[in-house]
Amino acid sequence: MATATVLSQRSGGGGRETVVDITMDASYPTGGEVFTNEDVGMQRVLYGVANVKTVTGTVNIAAPYIAPSATGFTVKSYNETPAETTATNSLNNVVIRAHLYG
Repeated sequence: MATATVLSQRSGGGGRETVVDITMDASYPTGGEVFTNEDVGMQRVLYGVANVKTVTGTVNIAAPYIAPSATGFTVKSYNETPAETTATNSLNNVVIRAHLYG
């Protein structure tokens, strides 16, 4: 299971920005890693922007994507095909930096 570490939060202009490092692991679930709004200290994530921050070793990831929902958000990983990373691909030690807005 991936973990989220909140790095910073700021409010202004009627919204909130939260910067999070998401550390992936060897068990990428089909459909992505699901987090709740509470996991990152937000009432609701409206949208997010994500990039790969660090990679250790060889992994099959080209682009992370944030998919918001009413209860939180899902971090999806795509490879170079482009297709979603499969459950058989390990993303162990990949860190994704996400900027979440709500």
